[in-house]
Amino acid sequence: GVADGARSWVLQNVAGGEASDGRLSIGLAANEDFSGLTVTRATGSLQGSNLTVAWLRPVPPIIQGDAVLRMIDPDTLQIDVLSGRQTLKGGSLAVTGGSMRIVGLMQRDQTADIQLGVTGTLPNAIALLREPRLHLLDQPPGSLNDPAGDVKAAVRARVPLDSKVQMDDIAIRVAGHIDNAALSGLVAGRDLTAGTLDLAATNDGLTVKGRASLGGIPADLDA
Repeated sequence: GVADGARSWVLQNVAGGEASDGRLSIGLAANEDFSGLTVTRATGSLQGSNLTVAWLRPVPPIIQGDAVLRMIDPDTLQIDVLSGRQTLKGGSLAVTGGSMRIVGLMQRDQTADIQLGVTGTLPNAIALLREPRLHLLDQPPGSLNDPAGDVKAAVRARVPLDSKVQMDDIAIRVAGHIDNAALSGLVAGRDLTAGTLDLAATNDGLTVKGRASLGGIPADLDA
């Protein structure tokens, strides 16, 4: 009867992989007649390899993941992601690290704090931002023509582990850095090239700042 939300999340969203080196240590306390049995201490760890994990359905899953699951205490579970690939429609991003910390295991409801580092091309980063579940970039495809560049980004999400959770209940933040950014026909038919840009996106909006060449003219950008 403990950690229903966290256990259900693991069962539903870890679709494949191998587990090894599982360790668990539990401390118990009770009265002399063994009544009032309570858990006073719980620690442990489990190695995972070649994992397939859906971290925020229906966003496509992470595949080829390596991770370590750790029981911090009776109320806290943490999954440290070492590597993997974030699949997307038509491509993928490399997962450079991350974590998922689930708190409130002894409570009725649990919440997960998710952090994910990714690297890859600008087209694939745009595809991630356009995922309907993230709801961070709703511009029509024609407004971002022929994107190119290299992206490093960090994704953070706070997710209630409730089967009835709505998008408005999930707080999402993305911070990214883009090198060699390029877009065709961005302003008045002029191309953006040689961009070095910083991007920040939340549920409430998206901003891009940096320097680039616009139609061959050096420009400071703040959008």
